[in-house]
Amino acid sequence: MIETKVKAAASASALVTIIVWLIQTATDITVPAEVAAAGATVVIFLVGYLTPTRGATSGGDTAEDPGSE
Repeated sequence: MIETKVKAAASASALVTIIVWLIQTATDITVPAEVAAAGATVVIFLVGYLTPTRGATSGGDTAEDPGSE
């Protein structure tokens, strides 16, 4: 099954592409491909970073410390 973070990042990528297309279609502004790609990269990173991992707890790493008993 696809991880939630991956779904969110892929959706963000598509959304940024559509937003750039809308900006270029609705206005006389031309967004350079490099700027659009950089913007998509930043948005994908932020969405992937901020989306919680499935099954994660707010307490951080849930792995047991191998040295503790």
